[in-house]
Amino acid sequence: MKYTYFTFLILLIFSCKEEESYYENEKIDLIDRITVFNNSNNTISFNFGMWMFSEKQLEVNAIADWIGVKKNGKTILEPINIIWVDFRATNKNEAIENITTFLNDNGFLLRNGSSIGYYGLFDSSEWIHQYKETWSDNQNPNTINNHGRIFLSHQLKSNLNNVVFVSTGAFSIEDQNHYLISFNDALKKIDGLRIYGEASEKTAVISFNVGTIHPYDIGSILDQMGIAVRTGHHCAQPIMDFYNIPGTVRASFSFYNTFEEIDVLDK
Repeated sequence: MKYTYFTFLILLIFSCKEEESYYENEKIDLIDRITVFNNSNNTISFNFGMWMFSEKQLEVNAIADWIGVKKNGKTILEPINIIWVDFRATNKNEAIENITTFLNDNGFLLRNGSSIGYYGLFDSSEWIHQYKETWSDNQNPNTINNHGRIFLSHQLKSNLNNVVFVSTGAFSIEDQNHYLISFNDALKKIDGLRIYGEASEKTAVISFNVGTIHPYDIGSILDQMGIAVRTGHHCAQPIMDFYNIPGTVRASFSFYNTFEEIDVLDK
């Protein structure tokens, strides 16, 4: 692994302090405060939101979750777990370049097609929109969606009146199940679309129809766009009779499919 060194700090955040509320009957903190200093006696103290938010609202219901997935009966939320403090940059663009260079040098590459509608909170009231798209660790063959959403760069002044830039990130390691759930969730946003079969541990096959459009017509249109799907009754006529439909469109995923191909179908 390569490393590019700048005079900024990367902090892993685990503590919870300041503003708190309740989520699913458990106490949850929304804001924490941290103090950081460097070797040049620059010191800054600031508040930051402890979660990635889907809306610019300091409320538990605005915390971004892991697309509704639960573990041990509890919804998985998206915490801020990295903070960058850049004492070297002289302007915001330079601070952004420092972080993006560091991520690129360490295998985190820009991946198109990801959601970008999230916010980071600074100093209890400053909302910063997610920077570009999701970062994926394409160097690790054991996971398909190591990624982080980053929020750049909040400007502060140190005790010596020097400019300091603070950024945060919510990074996670996710498996194939998350990617298929994400795709499945995106399909549901299409008007008139119905998915057949939504078991929590289903295979990598999604069967669907859109409104009253015949599945053959959908398949023909997708074929013209270079997207290969299967249409028809799939040797399951009794099930089609049960749903009173002529057939479905079926998207199947295998080891040779790429994320870019899935993104094309999603769009």
